[in-house]
Amino acid sequence: MIAPGGDDDASGTSLLLSIARALHAQPNYSFESDVVLAAFSGEEQGLLGSSFYAQTLLEGEEDVKLMIQSDMLGYRVPGEPVRFFSFNPSLLN
Repeated sequence: MIAPGGDDDASGTSLLLSIARALHAQPNYSFESDVVLAAFSGEEQGLLGSSFYAQTLLEGEEDVKLMIQSDMLGYRVPGEPVRFFSFNPSLLN
C-alpha cells in the first residue's frame, strides 16, 4: 500500500522517536560524545532545515562524529532491492 507522507516523513520521524525512547529507557548508559537527534522540515522546498542546521554546525566548529539520514524508511519501489549500508567505526578516530 502506498501512503504518501506516512511512508515518507512519518517513517523517519517515527524511527527518531523510537531511538529517543530507547535511549531514555537506559538512564545509566552514557556516550563519550553528545548525541543530538534532529528532525527537519522544508526539505522538499530545498533542504531548508537541514542546510541551516549543517551551516550552524560548521560555523560553530562542531565535532560531528556521525550522521544518519533516515527518510522514507517505509517506502520502496516494487522490485527495488533493499539496501543496507555500514561503516567502519575506526574511520572516526
